[in-house]
Amino acid sequence: MTRLRVHGVALLLLAVGVGLLELPGITGNSPVLSQPPGPPVALAEAISRLGLSQSGRDILERARHYWRLGSTSELLTRVKWGLASRTDAVLTRTLDPKTGKEGRKREVSVYIRQGQTLVETTLDIAHELVHATAPPAWDPYDPDLTLGRYILAAIEGEGGEVEAVAQECEVASQVFPADAVTRERCGRYVGGQGRVPASLVGSGLGSRSGIRDSIRKDFYRSGRWFADLQKNLGMEKGIFPLLSADSPVLYSSTGNAPYPAALMREYRELNLTACKNTLKRLDTETQTMRFAQRFIQKRCGE
Repeated sequence: MTRLRVHGVALLLLAVGVGLLELPGITGNSPVLSQPPGPPVALAEAISRLGLSQSGRDILERARHYWRLGSTSELLTRVKWGLASRTDAVLTRTLDPKTGKEGRKREVSVYIRQGQTLVETTLDIAHELVHATAPPAWDPYDPDLTLGRYILAAIEGEGGEVEAVAQECEVASQVFPADAVTRERCGRYVGGQGRVPASLVGSGLGSRSGIRDSIRKDFYRSGRWFADLQKNLGMEKGIFPLLSADSPVLYSSTGNAPYPAALMREYRELNLTACKNTLKRLDTETQTMRFAQRFIQKRCGE
C-alpha cells in the first residue's frame, strides 16, 4: 500500500493579551526560510503555474480577497518557505480593562516545504490556501469543544483536509496530468486528464462528490492507532463511521501519523495551551483588581 505523506496538520497558535500586556502562547515551529537548499523553485513561479487551471485561479482569487491584496503577486507576503507545508493561524485575545470587552485577532500565514519540485510546490500551495482562506471551524476557547468535534472539523469541515486534497488533485489533473507526482499523490482519486480511475467508476464514485467520499475514507484509515483513537474518543467514536484499522495511506508530515492520530495529539496540545492562557489571564485580571482596590484604599479615601 502506498504511504503518502501529504501535509502537516494546520495549527492554530494561541496568544492572549490583557490591555497592553501580551502573554505568550505557542511559538510557531515553521521558521521562515529566505531560500530553500538545492535548486531553488521560486514561489512566484509555482503561484503562476497554479493560475493555469480554473480551480487554481479560483483559489488564488479567494486568497487575494481573504488577505485583501491588490494582486495575486502579493501572495508572496503571505506564502513563505518553511520546514513543512502547513497553515499557521495565530489567534490573539485582548481584554480592555476599562470596558471588560474581549477582542480577537486572527493572523494566517502559509509555509511551503523547501527543496521540492515545481509540481510538489504548486500542489502544496493549492492545498494550503484551502486551509488558509476558510473561516474558523471551531473556537479554541469554546468550553464545549471536544476531541471528536475537533477531528471532524479538521478533516471534513469547510477548508478541512478532504477539501484541500480534492483541490490539489483537481489542480494536478488540470495542470500536471502526466506527472509522476500527480500519479503518486492523486492516482487513487483522479487519473490522467482528470479522468476518474476505472476502479472507482464501477463503485459509483465517478462524480466530484464520489471522489471526495474516497478521499474521506482514506483519511480515517488508522492502522495501529485505531484502538487508541477509539479509546480516547469514547462515546464520540459513533460519529466516525469511516474510522478503521485499515493500513493508513494518508499521513501527516508533521505528526508522523495518520491524520486522526495526529489531530488527537494536536488537540491535547491546543487544549493545554488554551487552559494555560486562560489561567494566566484570570491571574492577571485578579492582580489588576487587587491593584485597583489597593489604589482606592490608599488614594481615594477622602
